[in-house]
Amino acid sequence: MLALFLLYALLVSSSHSQKRCCVDKQFSAILADPSDIARGSYQFSHIAEDFEAKLLATTTFQFSPGNSSIPLSRVVQDFNQGIQYVIYSDKCTSQKLQYTMQGPCVPDDAEFLGSNIIGYQPKTLNINGYRWKFANQEAYIAMTFSDDCTPLVESIIGTINGGPVDRTYIFNQYQKTITDRSIFNIPATCTTST
Repeated sequence: MLALFLLYALLVSSSHSQKRCCVDKQFSAILADPSDIARGSYQFSHIAEDFEAKLLATTTFQFSPGNSSIPLSRVVQDFNQGIQYVIYSDKCTSQKLQYTMQGPCVPDDAEFLGSNIIGYQPKTLNINGYRWKFANQEAYIAMTFSDDCTPLVESIIGTINGGPVDRTYIFNQYQKTITDRSIFNIPATCTTST
């Protein structure tokens, strides 16, 4: 979290109009929270998001350095039906989503935090930071993007669905496509939570 704070603290405010970034309408990436790894919780997530189909899926894996990863759970959010499915081991439950799918673009009312350059010359990367309220929840998102609008870092803090959240994700292996759509498959035995 300190690294994210320092990253945002270094953003230089800009008085000119900044374009609003949009991610691809379909994408996949590996997300990792550096603070989890620092605590010894070796986990990462594979995310696939399809804004046209209104689907978001995340598979969380556990790994130990030098060994292969093991899937722990998968969450599929179907925003057409307003249902979230949680799949782990041979169990699956579902519950109603409390918010709608966010769009692929930084919202118009987002606060532009500024621009900066990270890295060491000659290998540098221009970054742009934004902050906005997350859906109808008591939470905020802060994100940095490269100049071509590739997402780099996302931080979410506040309360979502009545529970506290304080997460920071580094985007790795970002792809402008979803190569394996089976990540969205729901087991026929999935039950509905009351």
